[in-house]
Amino acid sequence: FSSSLSTLHELVQHDVDQKRAGDPEWLSASKKVYPRVANGTMVRSSHQMDMGMPGSRGVLCETGAMLSTTKDLFGGTSKNTHHIPGYGGHIPTNTQNPDVVRHGFGGTQRGKHCDLRLYHQHNIPGYTGHKP
Repeated sequence: FSSSLSTLHELVQHDVDQKRAGDPEWLSASKKVYPRVANGTMVRSSHQMDMGMPGSRGVLCETGAMLSTTKDLFGGTSKNTHHIPGYGGHIPTNTQNPDVVRHGFGGTQRGKHCDLRLYHQHNIPGYTGHKP
């Protein structure tokens, strides 16, 4: 009995030594840096965009007037894309996803309406005119 008790004591001691308490999984996962989230670029404040970075003389333009911009307000509007003024469709403000930017920029034209698979010229709702 004493030999089995000492063997059990060794096994328990081995298990206790191997399983030391570490950080919880949620804590270790929150410390990871994901490359898509942290892209490494420094974000400039509106003051830095208007007045320039510290140590630079970019405040004045050629005419001697102060530089300022409202381009940061253009996101999600037709001013920032190839869409016509007053475009009422979806223009995304997200500029991190390249697929979203390509779609929202409007550089490529959409296909013609007759390229749709379910489009048909007959039985148009509300049309009571001539049907050849």
